[in-house]
Amino acid sequence: MALPTDVDYQEALQNPRVSFLDVELQNGRPEVQSAALPFPKARSGNFAVAFRMNCASRSWAVKCFTRALQPDLQERYTAISTHLASARLPYSVGFTFLPKGIRVRNEVFPILKMEWIDGESLSRNIERNLGNQAALFGLASRWLEMLRALQAANICHGDLQHGNVLVVGGELRLIDYDGMYVPTLAGRRSHERGHENYQHPHRESEFGPGLDNFSAWVVFVSLLAVAYEPTLWRNHRGGDECILFRKTDFANPDRSQLLAALLASREQRVRSLASLFRTLLYLPPQQVPSLDGQFLPTAPTRSVPVGQALPSWVSEHRPSDSPGAVPPAVGQPSNELEVGDAGGLWVLDHALHTPAEALAFVRPPTLERLVAIATVMLTALVALAVARGSPMSLLAIVPSLMVGNVALWLVRFGSEGVRAARKRKAQELAEVQAEFDSVEAKLREFLQEQRLAEVAGGKVESDLHKAMRQVDARVAAELEPPRAACRREMERIRIAREKISKSQLVGLQQIQSTTGANLSRVKRDLADLALKESSEMAAVLSAAQKHHVASALSAASIDHADIPGIKEGLKERLKAAGIYSAADADRILYYKVEGIGDKKSAALLSWRSAVDARARATAPTVLPTHHIRVIRSKYAKQQSDLETTLALLDDQNAKEVAAVQGEVARLQQALASEEVAAREKLHREEHVIQEHHGAERARVASELTRVGVATRKQITEIDARAQETRKAAFGTIWKRERALREYAHYDAVSFRRFAERSVPPALRIVAGLTAGAAFAAGLIAGLQPTGGSRAVAPSVVSPAIPDAAPVEKPAPAEPASAPADVVVDSSPQAALVYEGRTKLGKTPLTIQVMQGAQRTLSIRKKGYKTVSITIGDQPNVTVSLQKARRGDRTARSGGDAPADSPSNPSNVDTGPFTEAE
Repeated sequence: MALPTDVDYQEALQNPRVSFLDVELQNGRPEVQSAALPFPKARSGNFAVAFRMNCASRSWAVKCFTRALQPDLQERYTAISTHLASARLPYSVGFTFLPKGIRVRNEVFPILKMEWIDGESLSRNIERNLGNQAALFGLASRWLEMLRALQAANICHGDLQHGNVLVVGGELRLIDYDGMYVPTLAGRRSHERGHENYQHPHRESEFGPGLDNFSAWVVFVSLLAVAYEPTLWRNHRGGDECILFRKTDFANPDRSQLLAALLASREQRVRSLASLFRTLLYLPPQQVPSLDGQFLPTAPTRSVPVGQALPSWVSEHRPSDSPGAVPPAVGQPSNELEVGDAGGLWVLDHALHTPAEALAFVRPPTLERLVAIATVMLTALVALAVARGSPMSLLAIVPSLMVGNVALWLVRFGSEGVRAARKRKAQELAEVQAEFDSVEAKLREFLQEQRLAEVAGGKVESDLHKAMRQVDARVAAELEPPRAACRREMERIRIAREKISKSQLVGLQQIQSTTGANLSRVKRDLADLALKESSEMAAVLSAAQKHHVASALSAASIDHADIPGIKEGLKERLKAAGIYSAADADRILYYKVEGIGDKKSAALLSWRSAVDARARATAPTVLPTHHIRVIRSKYAKQQSDLETTLALLDDQNAKEVAAVQGEVARLQQALASEEVAAREKLHREEHVIQEHHGAERARVASELTRVGVATRKQITEIDARAQETRKAAFGTIWKRERALREYAHYDAVSFRRFAERSVPPALRIVAGLTAGAAFAAGLIAGLQPTGGSRAVAPSVVSPAIPDAAPVEKPAPAEPASAPADVVVDSSPQAALVYEGRTKLGKTPLTIQVMQGAQRTLSIRKKGYKTVSITIGDQPNVTVSLQKARRGDRTARSGGDAPADSPSNPSNVDTGPFTEAE
């Protein structure tokens, strides 16, 4: 029975009272496309079309089937409905299968009546919340909660995809249960494969527990990927019959641009999930684990209610239950997202939560801070002492104090107990990584073994194919001579057939030009004779009709006629004018009759037309029989003679054509016999040749088959072992990512964090300022300045004079500012006084040293030669500088090499200080 089309169902729904057999649907109104197009709105699916029916209390989705139904469909729907009713999950909707649901074209067809849900599809909800990370995290959490509930209730939807998951008030609801699995359907096969962008690339007709595992991973990884990186939605055309992944990404993961982007994501959680998901693509569909990490059981297991404790495998992955984990301190702020019960699943915990920086160090940093404060204070005292004239050697205390602080931190950091926990976690991570590396190495070994098997088998098969080609070449060489002879014979027969066909054509043309021409002439004469007979009958009939009309017009006397407006007097005048009957009425057009105007003339002519019409209506349409006999007898003799001649010519033509065709058939039969004989001869010769080489070819073919079967068996065995290793690899990756997350809790357990905790920010600022002050004190004390710096000397100190009476120390000269671009160094160090303005050359520059002390002075200015002089008794010196040439070494290096000797009067002068140009 052919099912109706979408259009057929639309037409039927326009009259629900007649179409539906369900009472509630009979009283409903279908949703229409628009006010302008009041036709029922159809939503086409894979093998059905759905309509919305608005009834008094609620709305229903009516699913009408457009493709052939499976024989057990009603039984499946009944089992699914019963199980969902007992499970009472908040994710399902009520439905009823009606075997007799709708009447279309006077036939009754089944429908599915399902509760209508007003919500938005999963992909639409994701698109609307792009950039809202919290909303997408919440959606991922509810996704896991739903899957846990379905798994606990032993339910698999069978086609989890964006269109079958609705978001209603923030909660998830499932629709379309055509491929759903419940325990009572165990042992059956699936009638559909689900949406290709959400199913394992190797899924065929699998139907049982774990059916949703792969599609659950697809949706979950896609959700978290767009939550962390919303640009993936636009860059990879999200929402186009998918969330992110497509069938091509599963079929060829090594070339998938999406997987490459996820594995290269800046977010470590996305990379971890992508690495796990990529491993699933190499597992058979039935071995894909569920999102909570539990692998499929080998035997039926008892379902676990939703509210009970999680399996032990999952509990091991709780961060709070992990061995060696450091729980957050009480009152510590957390930036982790609360996800409810689903947060117990490690994969969600790892994917959604940001590892909190727990207080890693239990011992308070009181001692470290006291020592740091003391170090700052001592550094400040040292800087002050050096600034007041104490030896610069005191500054060596500062690095010693810093080293002492670092040593204290190292000792205290080493004594922290959390370091041991961190080391244990690092060791666990190293062990898991080593386990993963071992699995990877095994997979590489399997791959290498498989390649070697393929190469070895391929080499043997190549040699056997080569031997087979050699045998075939010898057979072909021996077969060529008889085949060439057969081809020549076939060519001769073909040419002979062409000649026979040409002779047949010539013979038939000759017959056509003689007997055929006579036959055509007689047929034309017969046709002409029949035309003459019918023309004569038509002429006689036309004459009879004209005579009948004329007689009727003549018989219609004007005396008896009832003509409007023409009475007896006018009739007399008409007769006087020669108009006695209807046949004479047209004379009124040519004669003027007194009292007959245009109106009465028209009435007279109208009367004549009526008489004429009646006469024509009653005129004979067929000739009388005697007239027909007369005419036919006139042509009967000629027709009989022509028919006799035609029969003779026709018989003669048939005999001549049969003679030609018989001769052609005889010749063709002879050629066909020759062709059969040639082919049979070739077949016998081919059989002999192939029989001669058949044993060798059969041996090579048998060996080729054996090698192919053995190679495929070996590769299959290797692949089976590799599949088990891939399964183990998934578990190892899972453990490695868990260990990485647990190890992330110890990010704060580092010497840098310990040092930062020991020295608070305020103390760091004070320490920096103190260290800067110590450095400045060193510069004031005469440390070598960097290029462009200014020397600042301490107060004047009088030298000791032995065996002399004590003298009063001169008051220290008030130091003046030196020019900003001039540096004067004195050796040995002593007081200097710079007098003058800061611009060299404006006023004299006076360099004052202690009287009686010999000093070597070095005067430097950028762009000028360095001057080095030695002075003794004179306290004031005026110096002239010369500009340095471009290639001058001392100008480039800024060294202290003397430009002139001490005796050069141009360098030492007691006169005014000026710049040398």
